[in-house]
Amino acid sequence: GGISGSHLRAYSQLSGVRLVAMCDVDKDKGQQIAQKYQATFYDDYEKMLDREPEIDMVDICSPDQFHCRQIVRAAEHKKHILCEKPIAITIEELQKIESAVVNNNIYFMPAMVYRWQPEIRKIKDVIESAKIGKPVAVFFTSRGSFYPYPETSFYRKRESGGQFVHNGVHFLDILTFLLNSIPTKVFTTSLSYYKDENRLETPNYYLGSFLFSRNEIVKLEYNLLLSYLPMGSWEMVIVGNEGAIELDDLKDSSISYFSKDNFFCVNSFSYFSEAAFLSEIEHFVDCIRNNKAPSISLKEAIAVTRGCILAVESAYTKKEYEI
Repeated sequence: GGISGSHLRAYSQLSGVRLVAMCDVDKDKGQQIAQKYQATFYDDYEKMLDREPEIDMVDICSPDQFHCRQIVRAAEHKKHILCEKPIAITIEELQKIESAVVNNNIYFMPAMVYRWQPEIRKIKDVIESAKIGKPVAVFFTSRGSFYPYPETSFYRKRESGGQFVHNGVHFLDILTFLLNSIPTKVFTTSLSYYKDENRLETPNYYLGSFLFSRNEIVKLEYNLLLSYLPMGSWEMVIVGNEGAIELDDLKDSSISYFSKDNFFCVNSFSYFSEAAFLSEIEHFVDCIRNNKAPSISLKEAIAVTRGCILAVESAYTKKEYEI
């Protein structure tokens, strides 16, 4: 997948880590990259797992529809697994993944890189310092256009889950991390409004209402109607019972928090940081080396992914779902 380059650059910066093998269906591209990193190239995932017993962990960066099968097979080979989001695109796939990870006693973590963004960490610090009291409500908006997918791309199809599954997991995971709480209920509305023939089979506007496990109310808007905006422009307001935090990367690229005693502003918001990939991967490698659980639990990974899948289902059925 396209994100693999960021992962490979991160591994190349870690001491004591060796890329043993890599697999890609694009033989020419895959062989070039494997040669660059002095790894054995395969174009068959099953053969790679069978022929490379010394592998300790597998990093899955393939398209979404292959994640479940590749996770299950790696788990059956007793490999620890880092998998790009979303880890699954159906509820049935999530059940298979949970069984495979638990039954084979491996470490597993979804690659939710925004948890390692410095700005998200700053917001987490403010919340944990109790400067805004207990968070009670969140309003989160992502605006822009969808990726320029080729006409035959799987991500244009309804069975992909659409953009709310593909990218919405990032937003729901950010909130799970910040609130230290998981989504438990969802109701979503959506609409499809495309001005030309460049369209997906899934809606390009979602408005989801989530209840989280510590009774936080979350309003999550995923707005792909605004093609003139940069892809992935964010606005987030976290309301506590003693203050609030605001992030807006369109208005002034700042993070602000307010309370009865304080006002604080950081004008340094960056939507994307390559260094976050290094921090994320370094964390997972450290967990394997030191036999400790990753910071993103399997329970959180399943709740976030299940929440997005059911949010899309809710948009079609007009029903509320327990996550």
